Amino acid sequence: MAFGLLTPVLAQAGSLEFGPGTILVYETQSATKDPTQFVIRIARFQPDIVLEWETVSYQGTTHMFRAAVRGSRKIMTSGVFDPGVDTDAEDWMVKWLSRAVYEDLVRDGEIKLVLNNIPARFEIGLEYETPYYRESLRRVATDQKGSLRWIKRLPPVK
Repeated sequence: MAFGLLTPVLAQAGSLEFGPGTILVYETQSATKDPTQFVIRIARFQPDIVLEWETVSYQGTTHMFRAAVRGSRKIMTSGVFDPGVDTDAEDWMVKWLSRAVYEDLVRDGEIKLVLNNIPARFEIGLEYETPYYRESLRRVATDQKGSLRWIKRLPPVK
């Protein structure tokens, strides 16, 4: 099964730098609901990734560890953005490819990785779409000082 990659998933830590305060706004739509916004605010982008996220109704945080940013071949979306969930991603990524996977994608034009514990093949694309869900990046705002709403103190680099 092949999926198109969403632009920020295509961006890997090292090739497209987002500084603290970068805000990414997505439009998401499931088969049974109207489009909604999904917002990510980046607190730290290197050497690990710390972000907070929110929808109209919910919010949470995610910390992707340094080892995952360097070489993980797993992407998780299921259960990561559940209401009020703060996640530590020791060996998987959310929204971004690891450096190693990104380099494979640039070199080969497609990659194989594990999406929500299911092997999948990805090709370069501009949005993520399945028969039941669609997500696309709508806006990126950089250098938005003071934009974090829930992360008051950054966790140590892991």
